Parts: sequence; structure tokens; C-alpha cells
Amino acid sequence: MSTLLELELKNNIASFIGGFDAQSHSWDPFRTQSLKGLWRWWLRAYIMGVLHDKGLLTFKTGKARLVELSRESIFMIQKLTGRLLGSTENASRFRIIAIVQGTPRERYCPSSDKVCRYQRVRLLTVGGRRVSYLPNLPTVTVRSIISERLSKREQLGREEIYLGIGTLLTGLVLNGLGKMSRRGVGTFSIRLINDSIRMFYKYFSRDGTFNYDRLPELVKETLNYCEKYVNNIVRESSQKVSELPPCDVISRNQVQLSQVLDSKIISKDILDSRKNVLPVFSIYELRWSSKNVEDVCRELQDFFYRPERIRKYYGGPNTPYGHWQDIITVRKYAWILGLPREQRGTGYIVHGIDRRASPIHVSVHRDRAFVTCFISLDWPRRIEWAGRSSIVIEVDENRILEAFVIVLSYFEKYLGKLGYTYRVIFP
Repeated sequence: MSTLLELELKNNIASFIGGFDAQSHSWDPFRTQSLKGLWRWWLRAYIMGVLHDKGLLTFKTGKARLVELSRESIFMIQKLTGRLLGSTENASRFRIIAIVQGTPRERYCPSSDKVCRYQRVRLLTVGGRRVSYLPNLPTVTVRSIISERLSKREQLGREEIYLGIGTLLTGLVLNGLGKMSRRGVGTFSIRLINDSIRMFYKYFSRDGTFNYDRLPELVKETLNYCEKYVNNIVRESSQKVSELPPCDVISRNQVQLSQVLDSKIISKDILDSRKNVLPVFSIYELRWSSKNVEDVCRELQDFFYRPERIRKYYGGPNTPYGHWQDIITVRKYAWILGLPREQRGTGYIVHGIDRRASPIHVSVHRDRAFVTCFISLDWPRRIEWAGRSSIVIEVDENRILEAFVIVLSYFEKYLGKLGYTYRVIFP
């Protein structure tokens, strides 16, 4: 066994990493399954992005979903992902060992802690239910290991090592672990302990902490190595590439908005401000002054919840769109923020699929936050909005792009209202 990389992870924000009973326990504080699941999700996003750009991610019209991946594409994704992180046929080429030093003490919500004020936590504790979390996880050492007993043919090449580790670092910076991991909770800071292969030290500062200023370079380099990895295994295709991918992917592609959007819905000012294009994958970097990370996390989360979004943006319930209404609710675009697993007969209801997780991810670090946006065709064909009346929303490419343009433009104004500065760092 040889150690490729050794990292130290520490909480920026409390983690809701649940055990068998969905509660956080001091005797089982950190689960490598959670980390491996995060790693696999981001590896697939890189691989599917390259396959899409090469015209190899084929799909068809779905019954409940707008599109469905072909069997050939699913097999190809499983093969390319499993070759590195394991599958039912192959063992993982990387191994993670998490070492937790000390015993963290779990806390319970509801309480006076700021972390218990998150909207999702308030929902989980309705009826007096107690939800536990870990305020500060001690040092966690992660080792990615390959076996020296493998033959030379089976050994990891440079592009495979870079893709594997680069994907892990990307996921740790842009996502959290546990409940609300796409909403900033459970985000970790990273410190480099050992880089025996001397491939990643350039992304870390002299004190070993991850240099967030080099995140765009990490994503670009990882994408380059992913292209080399895929090219070594999969042949080129002459198929025409669709502008929008069939699922959430990491890609440099951008959609030309003027060709698909109705100018009556999207104003010329908004189109001009976006330079008439919309990336299928983008990363926002957010900065602030005089805010702590818990308040930042809650303010960013509040954009996804109507009452708090309107209260913070308009200062109260009265808006130009009506009582407790804004452009997202009036034009019925809130589904683009993610669809829940369960509905209670009101709101956005879909049939034939379990849920659609949010395509907008948030991670909050000590001095900045990142908001990652994925745009794809991976949505239900029809969504029913049930309120005082019932409205059926027919989803297509235009409606997806309209929703994203409106919501992202609103989000940018929301950030300005709350005193944040932002810039798009990728692509």
C-alpha cells in the first residue's frame, strides 16, 4: 500500500451526518460511505460532461422525465466510474481511511444554537422531534491508497490519479456532507498533510490550507485529465451534441439564449447582462464583511424558501407582485430550485418520479462561499402546481432556460441586497 494524499478536514459548519437512525452520534461521527458517495457523484459529473461534449451521452424522450439516458450511455458511465471507484464487478482503485481523533459531543435541536434556526432543521423538529448534530468534528485524515500488488497494467496512470483526487477535492470544496449538504451545511475546510505524488501541492498555501483562489484552475485541470481518461477508453463520436445535457454535468459548454428564449419573457437588459449566453455549469464565488459563517449559510439558504426570500429582499410581505409574492412565485419558477421527495397535496407536485434534487449547490467556508449551478434537461415532463387553483406546467428546454435566467438574475440582486459581492469564476 502507498499513500497518495493525506488531508485534514475540519467543520466550517455543524454536520448533520446521520447513522442508522438518521441522528449524529459521537461514537460514529464520520462515515466514509458519505465521503465516498460525494466523491462518486462528482466523478460522474466530470465523466458525463466529457461524454456529452464528445457526443457520446445519448438519450431519448422519457415517459415521466423529459429525457432518459440510453442503456449504452448508462453502461458507459458505470464502466468509467467503476474503473476508478469500484462497481459490482471491480474493486475500487482508491481506498479512503478516515481517522477521527477524539470524541465529538453531539447536540440536539431545537435549541438556542444558530445552527438550529435553519429552515430545514425547523421542519425536521416539528412536533418536538429531536435532531442531533456534531458542532465540531476533530481531525479526519483521508488517505487515497493504491495497492503495490497490482500489475503494471492495473496501476493507476497520471490522468487517473489526477482525475480521482481532483474530483475528491472539487466535491469537498463545493459540497457539504450529510443533511442539507447542498445548502451549505456540513462544509469542510481542507488542509494538506502529505502529497507524496507532488501533483496537488500547488493548490494549497504554505500553511497547508486549500487555496480557494486556485479552485477554477483545479476544475479546469481535472476536466482536462478527465478528457484524457475518457479518450483512452472510449472512441470519438460523430453525433451532433445537444446544447443542454440530459443530466447535471461539468462542462465548458454555454447555451446561446437569443435562439431559444422569448424576448417577451426575458428582458433585453437581463440578456445583455448575461452576454446572451448561459453556461451549463457555473461557479459563483461570494464574499462578505462582518458576517459569521452560520449567518451566511442561513441567508443563502433563505433564498430557496419563499417567505424568508421575500422578507429579506423586499423587507416585508408587500411586493410589486402581490402579498408574499415575487417573480419566482408569480411565474411558477420555484420548481427549478429542486423538487422534494414528498408533497402534501399543495405546491409543486410530480408523478412518476421520486424527486429532483436541487441543481444549485451551496458551500460556505470561512472567508467565502461558493454557489454551483447545473443546467440540464433532467426534469419531469409535467409539474402540477396545486394551490387555490391547479396549473399544469409543461416543461421543455425553453421553460428550463427561462426559469434559470430569471432565478439566477434574481439571486444576484438578492446577494447585492444582503451586502454580498460575487463573481463567476467558472467557466
